[in-house]
Amino acid sequence: MMSPSQERAVILVAEPERRVREAVAAAVDGDNVHVIRVQRQAEAVNCLASEEVAVVIAPLRGGDIDGARLRSLAERLNENAATILTVEPNALDTDAAVRLMRDGAHDFLTRPVNTAKLRETVQKALNQRDMLRENRSLQAQLEHPSTLLGFTGKSAAMRAVYDRLVRLAAAPSTTVLITGESGAGKDVAARALHSHGPRRDGPYIPVNCAAVPETLLDSELFGHEEGSFTGASRRRRGRFELAHRGTLVLDEVAELTPSAQAKLLRVLETREVDRVGSETPTPVDARVVAVTNRDLALEVAAGRFRNDLYHRLRVVTVRMPLLRDRVEDIPLLVATFIDECAESTGRTVTGITPRAMRVLEQYTWPGNVRELKNSIEAMTVVAQAEVLDVDDMPEWLRGPAAARSGDSPARPDTRRPPDEDVPHAEAIAVHAGMRWGEIEREAIRSTLALTGGNKAEAARVLAIGRRTLFRKIKE
Repeated sequence: MMSPSQERAVILVAEPERRVREAVAAAVDGDNVHVIRVQRQAEAVNCLASEEVAVVIAPLRGGDIDGARLRSLAERLNENAATILTVEPNALDTDAAVRLMRDGAHDFLTRPVNTAKLRETVQKALNQRDMLRENRSLQAQLEHPSTLLGFTGKSAAMRAVYDRLVRLAAAPSTTVLITGESGAGKDVAARALHSHGPRRDGPYIPVNCAAVPETLLDSELFGHEEGSFTGASRRRRGRFELAHRGTLVLDEVAELTPSAQAKLLRVLETREVDRVGSETPTPVDARVVAVTNRDLALEVAAGRFRNDLYHRLRVVTVRMPLLRDRVEDIPLLVATFIDECAESTGRTVTGITPRAMRVLEQYTWPGNVRELKNSIEAMTVVAQAEVLDVDDMPEWLRGPAAARSGDSPARPDTRRPPDEDVPHAEAIAVHAGMRWGEIEREAIRSTLALTGGNKAEAARVLAIGRRTLFRKIKE
C-alpha cells in the first residue's frame, strides 16, 4: 500500500475478531503507512486522540466497537480522516447507508472483506486526503502568500506577484521567465515556484549561465559521454538530467552562447537532451525557469539572443517590481531585516528612529531589496544604541553633503524629495532626564492610540518587529 504523500499515513484497524483484524492489517500494510491494530472501542478512542489518523477501518457494529461513533470522533479530531465501515450482508438498508455517507463515512465494505477491494478503497481515501491538503495549501497561499512564498511586502505590486506565483506553481510544466533588476528578488521567486508546486520533492538545480566557461557550457547543461573530449574520463550527467522531475533555473540566461541557445531551444521543444559525444537522446522532465536582469526583447533586436528561444522562454513572464516603486513596503522590510540581522550578528537592536526611516524611504535603492538588507546589516553592526539612527548609516546613504564631509567618494543623490503630505502623529512629551524605557513606553502608548490598538499596525509604524513590540508591551 503506497500513499501519494511521503509521510507515513496512520491507518487504524479497529476489529474485535483477531483473525479478521490481522487479515485487514496485512492487506493495507506497506512502506508508506503505519498500521495500528486495536480490539476495543476505548483503545480506538485513545488512538484517535493521540495520533493523526488518516484512515479508520472498523465494523459498523462489532463487539463493543461502534464504527459510526468512531467516524464522528475521527472527523472532529482530524477533518482529513476517512472512515471505511465493514458491515454484515443485509445488515444495513439503503436509507441508513445514505445517512452515514452524508455524515462523512468514506465507504462501506461487506464482510467478509475482499482484500483487493479494501486496498483500492484505502488508496482512494489517501489520494483524496492528499488532494484536500493540496487544495488547502493553495488556498492558504492565496490568502497569506508573502510569508509562505518567502517574501516581505503588502503593496499592490507585490500582491500581484504573489498571486501570479501561486497560480504558476500549480502548473509544474510551464516554462517561466522571471525578469527584474538586480536585487529585486528574482531568486526568491524562482525558489517559490519550485517549493510550492507539485515538483517540490524533486531536485532544485540553479545554474549561473554567466559563471560557466563557454568551453564547458554544453557539458555543464547537457552532460557528456566518456571519452567525448580530452579530460572526459567518465560519463557525466548535465544539469538538465540532474533536474529530472524537479526545477532547472537558468540564471542570467541572456549570457548563453548562440550554440547553447540553439541546444536549449531543442530541449524545450523535444524534452530530450543530447549528451556531448552521444548518439542517443535522453528524455528529461524538468521545469525550466529562466531568470534575467536584461530586456530580452532588446537583446533579440540587437541580434544577441534568438527570437524563437525568446518566445519559447516567455510562455509566462513574472516581472519583479523595483523597491522604489513599492516604497510602502520599506518599513515592513526594515523591521524584518532588523530582526534577522540582530539575531545573526548577536547585537541588541530593536528598531529604527523615524528620521532614519524617512531617509530610507527617500532613497531610490538602485540595488533594490538586496541593497536595503545589506544597509540594515551594516547599520546593525555599527549601531551605537538599540534603535538605529541616521548616524549609523553609511555616509553615502545619508546624502551628498554627509558623504563629501568624509573620506568616501560621494554617490549620486538618489534621495526622493520629502513628501509634505505625509501625515504624522502628534509629538510625544519627552523631557530631559527621562529614562529611555519611559520614552519607549510613551512612544508605544501613543502609537497604539493612533492605530486604535492594532498591534501589527503599531509595529509597522514604529518600524520594529511584532515580536519586539509584544515583548516591550509586557516589560
